[in-house]
Amino acid sequence: MLQQVLFGGFAVGSIYGLVALGFAVVFKATDVFNFAQGMFVVCGAYFAVTAMSVLGLPSPLGVLFLIGAAALMGVVIHALLIQPLSGRPMLSVIMLTIALSIVMRALIEITYGSAGRPLSTPLPTGVFVLGNLRVSQLHLTAIVVSWVCMAGFGAFFRFTPVGLLMRATADGHEAAVVSGINVNVMNRLAWAIASVLAPG
Repeated sequence: MLQQVLFGGFAVGSIYGLVALGFAVVFKATDVFNFAQGMFVVCGAYFAVTAMSVLGLPSPLGVLFLIGAAALMGVVIHALLIQPLSGRPMLSVIMLTIALSIVMRALIEITYGSAGRPLSTPLPTGVFVLGNLRVSQLHLTAIVVSWVCMAGFGAFFRFTPVGLLMRATADGHEAAVVSGINVNVMNRLAWAIASVLAPG
């Protein structure tokens, strides 16, 4: 029983790890506590519903649609809402993200209704047994995908030129500007990455 609970907790924790990574990317890059990150997760789910259930896209195109829509959402939110508050007190930005979360929830309920929407995916849903442990293939897939994504973004921030520019911007905006780094582009990229990480 304990092994079953630990496995389920590890699977869910791996998914939340992606959400936390998105939260950390935004905070480190822009010094913003994004209290709307939870609604980014919900929006990602409804992007998937739109792609696969409403538009009827095949799974590969549905994933591309989800990634593109989530990234665009992050860029638009930063450009229209976050960047104009640059230099304002932290409380103003915090209140904005809380209000954004409320507005996003209302828009989802207006667009899709308050009832849940079914979503069928090609992901495996079977179960196999290892001793006394029943391993859900869906949970196992979530664990593998989550850790691969986290490792991939870790390598991105450490080894790629864009990742290094984002780290430089996060270490000091003023120094980044003096060095010729376009801080606004790096910040929008951070919000795009956080939006993509939210739906996992």
